Amino acid sequence: MESFENKIAVVTGGGSGIGRALVQQLAAAGCHVALCDLSEPDMAETIRLCQPALDTGVRVTAHHCDVSSEADLIALQQQVVKEHSTEHINLLFNNAGVSGGQSFVRDAREHWDRVFAICCGGVYLGCRVFMPMLQASEEAHIVNTSSVNGFWACLGGDIEHTAYSAAKFAVKGFSEALVIDLRKNAPHIKVSVVMPGHIGTAIALNSHKMQRWEALRQALNHYLRDVEIELPTQGGTALWVQCPAEITVKKLVTEAAKRGILIEPDSHYYSASQHPRNYFRLGVTSMPEENIREGINQLTRLLRELCADQIQYLAPNDPALLGAKELREVMSGAIITTRTFYSDPCTIELHEDGSMSGRSGHTDEDCDTGKWWLEDNVWCRQWKQW
Repeated sequence: MESFENKIAVVTGGGSGIGRALVQQLAAAGCHVALCDLSEPDMAETIRLCQPALDTGVRVTAHHCDVSSEADLIALQQQVVKEHSTEHINLLFNNAGVSGGQSFVRDAREHWDRVFAICCGGVYLGCRVFMPMLQASEEAHIVNTSSVNGFWACLGGDIEHTAYSAAKFAVKGFSEALVIDLRKNAPHIKVSVVMPGHIGTAIALNSHKMQRWEALRQALNHYLRDVEIELPTQGGTALWVQCPAEITVKKLVTEAAKRGILIEPDSHYYSASQHPRNYFRLGVTSMPEENIREGINQLTRLLRELCADQIQYLAPNDPALLGAKELREVMSGAIITTRTFYSDPCTIELHEDGSMSGRSGHTDEDCDTGKWWLEDNVWCRQWKQW
């Protein structure tokens, strides 16, 4: 490919690091770019840095996408078709990556699987989803980002690197095999694999941030599902959580500080006429991941204590209460529809044998199983992961 002018490129992980540099250089060369990332602020900064090219008519679009999700990548492909008015692309940079999952023995499996799904699965799915648009072009090129860890699994005798290295070895092998495949079946599509050494990107920092956000999400869904929140822009550093109407945020902040829970009122960030009224700021950027769940637990207990005088309880002999026998009859085989803390739809199915299954998200992307039972006249449930 002798010129990038008026070509169309897709760059994953374009919000920072190597991806941001790729977007900037492609745009400067006259190439239209669709970049994707999980961080809206990072993508906004990348586009800001491309302003000189935008002023010349180059189109650069940003798209929120998790490359480990085929549904997200299909949505990205459809957005590229619409926003760039095209049925083809010329360049695909499968660049998105995260670190983590170093130890196969010590680290949690979900962290290991997440790293492999992004670093390897994201490359495979990117090629799979965008192959028809590459085939539709007159000339095309796929550039897959592997790593020096695709040559050497460990860069030190005492450093575990299993998930990342396995993924990067797989990307290298997949790309080399794809060269032969495309040479035979789609000769106008070329393939390159890049093996960077250490580059001063934010990949490790972003990986830790993702793990903290996931820990926060799980804790909020478990303890504070019914509290109204205002989500931050993806990649932001805090959530805005609305206090229950029964208490003021000022009182909550004061009482929380007595217990070592540091939250900030909205008045610290907004003028008197603009602040969103009775919200507090909940951030976890600098908090150890293992402390997040207990912190949310303590905050929930405090909220319940402060609201205790306002809660109406049914008397033990109130006819509106169902006993254990009636509860079991009513709930066996029931399907409960509700919403998670993040307002995603959630469906819980209670089975007669005491097991239960749940799925949440707009495409049922998050699923779990567990058990339910009755203790006296109280319904109890326990999920395996949720």
